[in-house]
Amino acid sequence: MAGHMLREATLNLQTQSLGEAMRCYRNMDIPGMDQLCDGREFTTAKQAQSVVRQNGLRGMVSEIYGVTNWDFTFEGHKGQGDWQAALGVTLRVHHLAWQSMAGEAKRDYPAAIGYQSPWCDQYKMVEDHFSRVNIALTRGSPVCRVAVIHPIESYWLRYGPYDQSGEELAARDAAFVDLTNWLLLGHIDFDFISESLFPEQTSLGDITGEYLQVSKCRYEVVIVPDLLTIRSTTLGRLSRFGKLGGRVLLLGDMPKYLDGQLPPSKLHISNHLGPQNIIQFTRFHLLNVLQSSRDIDIHLSEDTIYQRAGDRADTLLYQLRADGPNRYLFICNTSRKEAYPVHVAMKGMIKNGNRWKKFCALITWFEPE
Repeated sequence: MAGHMLREATLNLQTQSLGEAMRCYRNMDIPGMDQLCDGREFTTAKQAQSVVRQNGLRGMVSEIYGVTNWDFTFEGHKGQGDWQAALGVTLRVHHLAWQSMAGEAKRDYPAAIGYQSPWCDQYKMVEDHFSRVNIALTRGSPVCRVAVIHPIESYWLRYGPYDQSGEELAARDAAFVDLTNWLLLGHIDFDFISESLFPEQTSLGDITGEYLQVSKCRYEVVIVPDLLTIRSTTLGRLSRFGKLGGRVLLLGDMPKYLDGQLPPSKLHISNHLGPQNIIQFTRFHLLNVLQSSRDIDIHLSEDTIYQRAGDRADTLLYQLRADGPNRYLFICNTSRKEAYPVHVAMKGMIKNGNRWKKFCALITWFEPE
């Protein structure tokens, strides 16, 4: 089964429509997303990509280009496809292709990619690009060291009349989007862990101090992002991981509730997670503490109209994959205002640096700590 859900981008929309998006993907063969209006729903893509990676599925689908109007350019087709490819999409389902233009109901823009559009013969340029990208991004396995416990269940605990809880709900939703953007545009790839799926993905016996095994994926760092409540099954696994030497970072406040209830004093959550692991809920503190888990570092190599040399290139997304001794790196620019000359640093070494020249102007290497 392949397809997408509905209203997945925020905690509020998920709560109203689905409960939780990630658990809806558990039995899908090719989960995916639907992106309308040339938007950028990084949260939607990352939730689906996380399940695809963890379950070892063969790909991720996107119903793409809907409601982008008839003047949507090839630049737009490539730009929207690129950022989705960086976040896991391997199968683009075009919105739309017609059999005929008859009937008022067919006015569902964008323009059709078939013979009704005068540029249909040139569209091969776009499809050839994504054919090549997908060859690289379906090889091997993703290089991803960081996991984030998904905060949806803490949102449920506060969901109620907006005159009583609306401000906190808005703050939790904003924090969810901010955290996703800070990591992705800060060039630290990550996956979400769904607390509802976690017990069947990870047994206590599989946990070591070196990494946390979540089905097909391994993580060196787990972030607990200002949760209000945490499941006892999640706490038990993170506690074991931390005691064996794994890194568990508490971003913001310590969870107050266990399985939605105040825990007995002898089972206080801080006894399992440790207050020494708490960091402030800011972009600076988050990226700083994750520096040792970074694989890619991208900064501007010279001034541009909008940014200065040395600034983090925070309009770029990447995906890095390992296939035996080979590495496949895909970098795309989510901005259509200007190009960005960049300096890219990668952890580790490869024998032939020339293979990366098509992606960037300058490559340097830094050794793992």
